[in-house]
Amino acid sequence: MLAVKSDLKTEDYTQNELFMNKILVQYESNQNEQVFDGIEEYISKNQLNPKRVFIPELYVQLSMIEKGDAIGLMPSSIINIINDRNFKVKFIPFDCDDKKLVIERHIYYPPTYQAFMEEKMLPLIANHDDRCLTG
Repeated sequence: MLAVKSDLKTEDYTQNELFMNKILVQYESNQNEQVFDGIEEYISKNQLNPKRVFIPELYVQLSMIEKGDAIGLMPSSIINIINDRNFKVKFIPFDCDDKKLVIERHIYYPPTYQAFMEEKMLPLIANHDDRCLTG
């Protein structure tokens, strides 16, 4: 998903125009090499040349996006974090040559925590296929 400032009228811009004059922040860029390679290929092919900043702190990234200083490539699974913290950030689908990007997450935990994980944690990171790309 492409994360942008919530009051940005995205319908007035092409996806490539959204990259212009913005810093690009990426969340967990190395977690899925195939997706990362697809994004890199798209950026290179379209000669976007964004200014890149790799910031490990998600809240700093969201703050930069909220101010309009940056755009972000992030999984849709962080929508709950954005909503819980009232960040003024919205997600739009990232069209990578008409391909649906899927970022998988694997969570490992001891069997004794299964009930807790299913009840408390999994709803926080659930897929949002009905609204956007899988994260």
